[in-house]
Parts: sequence; structure tokens; C-alpha cells
Amino acid sequence: MKLTEKQIADLKVMALNNVKNANIAIALGISIEEVHAARSQLGITIDKAAEIVTQPCGCCGSPAPADEDHVYIMPDGSTESCLCDRCVLTVEYLNSFNADDTSEEKNEVQNN
Repeated sequence: MKLTEKQIADLKVMALNNVKNANIAIALGISIEEVHAARSQLGITIDKAAEIVTQPCGCCGSPAPADEDHVYIMPDGSTESCLCDRCVLTVEYLNSFNADDTSEEKNEVQNN
């Protein structure tokens, strides 16, 4: 079974929060074997998760990796904050509505 982006984000947050694999499986509605496989593929095994430096997410307070991939400018326009994977997905989703559409189809419609 292929996990959705939301399941992956939730798994990362739970793994970094030291949630037991059995509880992750129940929360995501997947088997414990799938949890093991996903954690291994994502590089967040129990041992590796213990080594990852985290800080509270600037949005929801869940553990967020303290690295440049998770640093975002908050809505005030100046505050930098680390966001957890779930909040990163939310920000990217919301930002997708503000992005300029440069597709050829839109350009053709505007030119006609």
C-alpha cells in the first residue's frame, strides 16, 4: 500500500514525537509492517528519530525538524519558524492558490 502525503506527514510527526509503531499503525489505518517499511524508507527509524534535532512547530507545536527545509516565514512577513511536516503541507497547499499559473493553456486562453 502506498501512503498518501498526509499519512507520510502524520507518520513523521508521530515518529518524531516517539509514538509507538503500533499506535502509528492504528492512527494511519495501516499495518505495523507498513509502518516499519515507511519509517525505514523515510530514514526515521526509532534510532534515527532519536538523533534528529527538533523544536516545537511554530504553527501547531508538534515536533518539527530544525533544518532549513522546514524553516518558513510566518504570516507577519518577518518571523522565521520551523514547521512540522503536516504544517509544511498545509502552507504549501495554501500557497498553491496564490501561485501564478504559467501553464500554456492559460496563456493560450488569454491570448485568444
